[in-house]
Amino acid sequence: GGGKASEPESGQSLEVLKEGPLMKKGGMLKANANKQRHFVVTRAGFLHYFDSKFDPQPKGSICLHYAKVTLADDDACAFNIDVEESAQGGFFALRQKMAKTKFVLRSNLGSMERDAWVKMLRSCSNFGDASPAAAL
Repeated sequence: GGGKASEPESGQSLEVLKEGPLMKKGGMLKANANKQRHFVVTRAGFLHYFDSKFDPQPKGSICLHYAKVTLADDDACAFNIDVEESAQGGFFALRQKMAKTKFVLRSNLGSMERDAWVKMLRSCSNFGDASPAAAL
C-alpha cells in the first residue's frame, strides 16, 4: 500500500490497472462458447472486454463495485464473476433481463495468473468483506 491519497474520479479513473487475454466461457449460443477476449481493468472499477487488443470500443463492460469474484471449483485456471443486477444502474440494466449475471473467465497462462486477476478484481469490488488473505 502506497501513501497516496485517493484520486478524484477524473482522467485517472481510466488508468489501466491490469490487462491481458482471458477466455470468456459460455454464452447463450454454442458458437460464442470459449472465445478469447482482451480484458482491461480500469481504476474506476470496471472490467472492459474487447474482441482484440486493438479494438477501440469494448464489446462489454462489467462494473466491479458490486461484483463477487470467486474461484472456479472445477478448474484451477478459471474464476467466476457474479454481478447483482440491482447494483447495475443506468444503461447497464437495459440489457439485463435476469436478476444475476454470471461470467466465467479462464486464464490460459495458468493458476498464478488467474490468482493475480482475482486479487485485482477483488480489490476493485466493494462486495462483502474482501480480505485477500482468506481468499487465496
